Amino acid sequence: MRWRTLLLLLILVGCVTGLPQPGEQYSARVFAVVTMDRLSPRSAVANALQAATLDDVWDRRLVAVNCVLSPNAPPHQVHRELRLALAPPGMTDLVQGDYVAISKGALTGEAGPVSRILHRLAAPRPEELVKYSGVVPMVLCQESNDHVLQVRVVRFVEPLEAIEASLQIRDPMRGLDATDVRDGRIVMLECSRGEETDPLFWYARLADGVAARQGDQVEALAGVPESNWNGGDSGPFSGKSRASVEAAGAAHWPIRLSSVVRVVGPLPESEVSYRGIPFCRDRNE
Repeated sequence: MRWRTLLLLLILVGCVTGLPQPGEQYSARVFAVVTMDRLSPRSAVANALQAATLDDVWDRRLVAVNCVLSPNAPPHQVHRELRLALAPPGMTDLVQGDYVAISKGALTGEAGPVSRILHRLAAPRPEELVKYSGVVPMVLCQESNDHVLQVRVVRFVEPLEAIEASLQIRDPMRGLDATDVRDGRIVMLECSRGEETDPLFWYARLADGVAARQGDQVEALAGVPESNWNGGDSGPFSGKSRASVEAAGAAHWPIRLSSVVRVVGPLPESEVSYRGIPFCRDRNE
């Protein structure tokens, strides 16, 4: 068992130390072509910042909540409603799993007013929860006549997430050339660090004469990868001071583009993850 643990540690260290540095060549897959619409501040957090502030986020008062619409749907058809909700001043001791009553605001992905947490609720009795195989028991979306919903707190909005949303509102282009975006020359790339749940994403410009579309495997010269809430190149932010996180977010905001130099044929199986994402590494090594 100990040798397996050691091997895993060596693999993880290799993934981190093997990340391409600015100017180095690496393999990736085109995740999406960037559009002006994609750059517009339309995230749920950006929408919530119409009413919430970064202070609210730092006080852990902006949370994601959900409920389920039907008590009888099969597990693969579970229909959940997810919203962001703002707790009132002074309610700074929410924890994941709390049950609360909220005003019915916009769903995530929609524009509109943010939900407001009105008060806490007692935990439902087990028989009042909706149970699905393999899914955490969920509260049913019961709406009162005055549009109040019963929901469960499922996560907190992270500070760096909110900082990114506020920067996106102020500067959605992030230094990109609008003509390149309109011409389809700016793409988002993804590459695997050796595991499947947390790939790195990079903005990149297609070099002159290069044409690529979503799903193409490419070789690129590295810029700087995007921030990643689960670690990424920016590292974990838990326990960091507000000033350091805000400075990191602002410094990371102007995009430092990679350059796609060529589209390559299908890579060998040894060079891609089981999901077909090329491994992040310098191909000249």
